[in-house]
Amino acid sequence: MQPNTQQKWLAIVEKQKKSTLTIEQFCAQLKISPSTFYQRKRELTILAQPETSFIKASITQTVEVESQIPPIQLTLGNVNLILSSQTSPQYLAVLINGLSL
Repeated sequence: MQPNTQQKWLAIVEKQKKSTLTIEQFCAQLKISPSTFYQRKRELTILAQPETSFIKASITQTVEVESQIPPIQLTLGNVNLILSSQTSPQYLAVLINGLSL
């Protein structure tokens, strides 16, 4: 939007805000369509927002990350039972319940 046009529409939007008319009534008086009014108002809102800096990122290298989850170790007296960390919680519950008998 041209600076001159921008100033003109800023004044129109402000004038409507201060009036007691609805946007439709206000636009009818000025012989402009409400859709044009809303479009210009939206453009002014976008122009008024502060610019944000944006840096486009790009992938330069792919790295596969492998997390080491330690195995599960159960100790009962002098017996050690080592299970994979992938062992299901249901199996562990059944195992622990069986050991407590």
